[in-house]
Amino acid sequence: MKLFVNQVFTGLLVTLTATSYAFPAMGWEKLHEFEARAKAAGLGPLESRAATSKNGAEPITDACPFAGAKSALVPGPNKGPYPVPDPKCPNIHQFQAPKPGDERGPCPGTNMMANYGFISRDGLTNYEELVNAQQNMLQIGWDLAVFLAALEVSLSGNPLNDGRISIGGARPDWTNTGLLDPLLGVPGGYDKHNGFESDTSFLRKDQDVARETDGNYGFDQATWKRLIEVCESGKYPKGKEYNFDCAVEARKAQYDYSLATNDRFFFGPYQLILYGTPQFLYKTWATGDLQPNRSLAMTVYGIEEDGKGGYREAPSKLPDNWYTAPEPFTFSSGTTDIIRMYAFNPVSFGGKVDNGTFVPIDSRSLKITNGKLDDPSSNGITCLMQQLLLQESPDIVTNSPLLRVPLSSLNWAKQKTQGMFSGLGCPELTPRGLFPDDHPLVRREQSIASK
Repeated sequence: MKLFVNQVFTGLLVTLTATSYAFPAMGWEKLHEFEARAKAAGLGPLESRAATSKNGAEPITDACPFAGAKSALVPGPNKGPYPVPDPKCPNIHQFQAPKPGDERGPCPGTNMMANYGFISRDGLTNYEELVNAQQNMLQIGWDLAVFLAALEVSLSGNPLNDGRISIGGARPDWTNTGLLDPLLGVPGGYDKHNGFESDTSFLRKDQDVARETDGNYGFDQATWKRLIEVCESGKYPKGKEYNFDCAVEARKAQYDYSLATNDRFFFGPYQLILYGTPQFLYKTWATGDLQPNRSLAMTVYGIEEDGKGGYREAPSKLPDNWYTAPEPFTFSSGTTDIIRMYAFNPVSFGGKVDNGTFVPIDSRSLKITNGKLDDPSSNGITCLMQQLLLQESPDIVTNSPLLRVPLSSLNWAKQKTQGMFSGLGCPELTPRGLFPDDHPLVRREQSIASK
């Protein structure tokens, strides 16, 4: 099992690094040299300095099997509805608020999975825990769970070290690889900007706006209040306002607000994932008699009233006596609403350069021209997600000054993911980065990094 997970993420890393453009090449010979030095020192080539006392996820038992997911290789066999937590097992998977030092970040779902012990309660998790937890706690379909976990680890974790990742900030004591740390960068965790944390969030300020104002990178009540104003404007059914239609309007409103107020605004193809996150409220958490309203949103997003007419951050929780949905929330269902939501207001992909000018993305490999998708159909967006999963570089590589993996291993990783995307007619994957080296946004980042 452990070997397979390592192989999967090594394969993803091979593909991801092969398509990166941002760092100089280093052949396999140099990597083998460092591995040989590790072996001579009596260390495994990827031995971790991480503490060995990590808690790990709480068990899935015969008495309380939930979805029955115990391996990332196969889907959990059980469907809902079933209760979470399960009253038959009062000693496992109960809500506990995070302790000081536990990692929590911008994703309410993973924060909640840690608060109930479906992933390690300290917020230091890995690929296999994430795949199983999504199925067991939330009835996420195995295909969507695999995609999201792979994307999370490839964006902000360590594919070389059991797919380890922090659901909050960077934690090199957990994610890094010992002797090879000087070669391999520091994974940024979920808090890494323009990964799962990005501009146009419903709950946080844009990172650069926060840096230039009050330094608040967590929950921002002004941003939350803008969402309330959109959803509770009277346009949507009372008591179930936080639905698909509200999400469509709110996504566009937040994009426009960020574009107008953030001098370093960036909205890239990865931010299509933002069009998927509202679905969890009305498809995953609003089960049974529950409706997608402000009360439910505050519970699962981790928000409470502060007693002064405002709001503050709180631990993400499930509603009392909560049951999962009857059927899994699948990859196909998720992409369908992403496509529908984006199609209502197809905003441009791109970012601002130093003079405040918005520069659109052009990418032949991702089929984006002048900031817009060439093919905004269902297959077009699904194939774009395949390209994003296999083309973008994880933190551990993009933060590295040296490592580059040969293109010859591209086919291996393609084979590992072809089942999810087969039959869609996706174009051949090409070894191209998102931007050429002379793109204005690349020059902007290089200028900032040199200061």
